[in-house]
Formats: sequence, structure tokens, C-alpha cells
Amino acid sequence: MKKLIQLLFFLCCINTAIFSQVKKVESFGGATSFNKTVFSVQYTLHKQIRLFDFVISEKADTICIDWSIFRDSKRLNGCYKVPYQALKCGDMLSWDQPETDKVIYLSSMETFGFISRDALRKLCEEGSFVYNQTTYRKINQDEMFVSQQIADILSKYKDKSLIHVRADIDRTEMWIVNDSKLPLIYRMSNNPIGIDWIIY
Repeated sequence: MKKLIQLLFFLCCINTAIFSQVKKVESFGGATSFNKTVFSVQYTLHKQIRLFDFVISEKADTICIDWSIFRDSKRLNGCYKVPYQALKCGDMLSWDQPETDKVIYLSSMETFGFISRDALRKLCEEGSFVYNQTTYRKINQDEMFVSQQIADILSKYKDKSLIHVRADIDRTEMWIVNDSKLPLIYRMSNNPIGIDWIIY
């Protein structure tokens, strides 16, 4: 009986320690923190299609973007690390290609797969934002039915709206999840560098 009590006490201590550690991670950023986000993305790169799985999470002062893809009968994976400052006020999308078993560290102004909170704020308030030195503008209401159709498919964001924007220069289009915590780029099309994607 004494050993059983000691074992139960030990397990209780372990669970308390684990819960405290998880709570510490999830509380990062206070009211602006987001839950671990898991999704798949279909990329079209120069007419070749690749399906990647992503997990985005917060760790300390960094946004971790873990990716994986099943290729050649095995699972390949890697990671992007984005400074929290970039999530707050970045103004550049990173086009660094994923490297297997490697961590890619982005600068304090680069994001990957999402725009910054500051860019989303400007888009909502002013109808446009600048990223990679390119101005993206919200399209007119006559074309908004496109994003509404996509929103119906995107069940995990059924309580969110999508904002459809188009670049002034090259006519690249993006559909951005109107989420002040994590403004994911749900879809990109007509990208002149040949990289388009959509979240599944």
C-alpha cells in the first residue's frame, strides 16, 4: 500500500509538471495567442502538385512551422522558425524552399504562409496592405462571391471570413483568413514566380 501511494504521488507530480509546461506554452502572447494549427496544403509549383502537412505552434518567442510530405515511400520533414516580431509586424513573405531535416530561420520581417497581424489590420481598416514591396488591395464586392464559395469549403474557419486581395502590379491573388491571431493565406493564385497553393 505504501508503494502504491508513493507511485500515485509520483504520477501526480509528473502530470502537474507536464500541465504547467503546456500551460506556459499555450499562454504565450496572452489574449493574442493561438491554438496549435494543423492543416494540409496543396502546392502547385510550375504545374507540379505536392501535398504538404503543416503544424504551426508557438514556442517561447518563436512561431514554429513544422512541415512533412510523403515522398518516395517515406515521410520527409523539416521546420521553419519565424520570430514573433514577424507575426506582429512583418512585411515580407519568405519563398525559401523547404529543406529536409533542416530548420530554416526567417528574419524578423519575414512570414511563411501567413501575413502579419499589422498587415491584416491595415487591410481591414484601409482596404490594402504592402508586402514584399507590393500593394495588395481588397477586391470589389462584385467579386467577393469567389471567397464566399471557398469559405463554405473551409469548415475549420467557418466562424471566420476570407478577404480576397489582388496585387496592383502582377495581379497575384490571395484569400486571407480574417483572423487577428493568425492571418493564414488560405489560397494564392496567379503567382508570377509559379508557386500557388490552397489549404485543405
